Amino acid sequence: MANFIKGSMMIACLQEILEDAKSEIILISPDIRLQDWIKEALSSKTDEPQVKITVVFGNEEEAIPNSLSKEDFKFLAQFPNIEIRHESRLHARYYANENKVLLSTMDLNDFYLNNNNIEFGILVSQSFIGGITGHTLDTDAWNYFENVIEHSNLLFLRKPAFEDKMMGLSKKYKSSETEMDNLSKLLRARVNKKPKPDETV
Repeated sequence: MANFIKGSMMIACLQEILEDAKSEIILISPDIRLQDWIKEALSSKTDEPQVKITVVFGNEEEAIPNSLSKEDFKFLAQFPNIEIRHESRLHARYYANENKVLLSTMDLNDFYLNNNNIEFGILVSQSFIGGITGHTLDTDAWNYFENVIEHSNLLFLRKPAFEDKMMGLSKKYKSSETEMDNLSKLLRARVNKKPKPDETV
């Protein structure tokens, strides 16, 4: 089922997507600026390593710090199960968990209450029929953005390790390890870049 939403309703929908996630969170936006309420909604997932968080942001590589700040990267890097990706052609906005999808005109940095822009979103709930036929808005959107994720450039990867318990019937979280971090270097390189003689600081 799809619902047209606008204004503060989009904030409530995104908050619900983040807080209700049990296995997956996907945040796709050209610009990533995490408002305090978004950080608060995500914070509970630091203790839920089974929830995989995927973040994809856009713009040209040399403008990466304009799309993702060092502060937001530091916040995201603490999660036990997260990957951060870059796609320079990205202009779409897609926010999802395993059950709901929000297709929106709003960047993450636009999700605040005093926004005067004219924005809207489509909230789509998972369809049982779609799981059978494969031809509903939720499955088509999910498949499309899975392809976007697959073809984006992986910059940061942190994965959890689990220990089998009760003869494999359950798993206990052990720890998480950062397996890839090319993003820190890109952020530092931009910050440390010296201006050319004809550039003003």
